[in-house]
Amino acid sequence: MSLSSPKQKPGRTSAVAIHPRRAEIELACASGTSLREIASRFGISRASVDRHWHSLSAEERAFLTAMATELAEHQAALSRVFAAAMARAGTSHHARHHDSGGHAHAA
Repeated sequence: MSLSSPKQKPGRTSAVAIHPRRAEIELACASGTSLREIASRFGISRASVDRHWHSLSAEERAFLTAMATELAEHQAALSRVFAAAMARAGTSHHARHHDSGGHAHAA
């Protein structure tokens, strides 16, 4: 997901750069999740997360932050739609149950 490979010391491979869930790690950083929480969630050191995040260019960090913000907005919208659908389903189920003489699946 990163725009380019992070800058690193010769001979040293970034634990985040080779991590199979790198994109999630970078988005978690971009969303403001604590480094300690990210490290714990993905099984890497806090220092590795910090080094990786700060090795990215300002442009890359800005891009990831914008993406994390957009994803959070979409997630919030989906949550609102889901809550409305569940409320409607609950009301509909209750009405069907009451109108069918106690059988929710009556034809």
